[in-house]
Amino acid sequence: MLVLIARFDALGVADDTDTEDELPDPDLVAKITALVARCQKKKALQERLEASGEQQLSEVDPDARLLQKRGTSIVGYNGQIAVDDQAKLIVAVDLVQDGNDTQQLVPMMTQAQAATGSEGLVGLADAGDAHGEHLKECEETGMEMYVP
Repeated sequence: MLVLIARFDALGVADDTDTEDELPDPDLVAKITALVARCQKKKALQERLEASGEQQLSEVDPDARLLQKRGTSIVGYNGQIAVDDQAKLIVAVDLVQDGNDTQQLVPMMTQAQAATGSEGLVGLADAGDAHGEHLKECEETGMEMYVP
């Protein structure tokens, strides 16, 4: 108990020697001003995010989003392309903000069909594009799809 009393006495002495005009840190006012400005900026970003209806907002690149790729989070895009197998030319391209390709088959096949002017395209896609409803929609529009 003597130790506690000694500590309280030391605090009392420290309180008695402090003056009202001294700040413990001479940069405290600047630090608080910077913190308030940072809070205002974050609040403005939050309001912008809510107004946009999006779930994410990038200050660096407005179109980039946080994506999950192979168990890792990255900020970027999910690139989609459609290639004509005979001419070896890219006929459709799109950058999307989805982390996977499950919703991209119909839009890409539709773009490819419009670009080539061909009805009844034959498409080859990877397993990431294998979404039952999209495969069915492609089939209903006369496109033949091969997906693992």
